[in-house]
Amino acid sequence: MIKIAPLKKYSLRAERPGTHQYLTEGYNSLGKATERKAALEEAGYTVLVTLSDPSAA
Repeated sequence: MIKIAPLKKYSLRAERPGTHQYLTEGYNSLGKATERKAALEEAGYTVLVTLSDPSAA
C-alpha cells in the first residue's frame, strides 16, 4: 500500500537579509506557521506565509 502524506496548507518562506540563505517550510495549520514566523523574525529573517493550496481554504 502506498501512503500519501497530507498536503501542507501553508507555506513559509524566510530569507536572512544580506545573504542568500532561504528557508522553505510547510505547515498544516496557520497557528503553527505564525508561531514559526514570529521566531524567525526575532532571529532577523524576513518571512512570508502564504496559502499553498487555495482550494484548501
